[in-house]
Amino acid sequence: MTQAQAFIIWCIDPRIQTSFREWLLSIGLKDKYDPFTCAGAALNLVRPDNEQIRDFIFNQIQIGLEHHGISQVYLVNHLDCAAYGGSKTFPSQDTERKRHIDDLRQARKIVKARFPKLEVLLFLARKEGNREFNWSFEQIP
Repeated sequence: MTQAQAFIIWCIDPRIQTSFREWLLSIGLKDKYDPFTCAGAALNLVRPDNEQIRDFIFNQIQIGLEHHGISQVYLVNHLDCAAYGGSKTFPSQDTERKRHIDDLRQARKIVKARFPKLEVLLFLARKEGNREFNWSFEQIP
């Protein structure tokens, strides 16, 4: 069996990809994760367009568990996400941040209900400064 530590759900947004890969290296996950990208990341667990989307994600997690021995699921959302309508949709960055954190926490409950033995870690990325492709990752308790 090929081993992976984590199953990671994050957004398809190309702005975040380089910083995301660098972050994974910095936390010791190089070549130790199963990637799953979808627009909106945790949004697809909390408010999927249809239940088949959530079922598909659960199926992928199950494959990671059975065939790669994952012990963790990382849910990674980011601010200014187009699947949420972008930052312009929210009256303030605090409101946008709260929405993402609420969704991440709800998504954790959904994953834990289906996979109670997996540890679910939550992260929210935000753009640093004025550089479009420079993002930082905050762990959400």
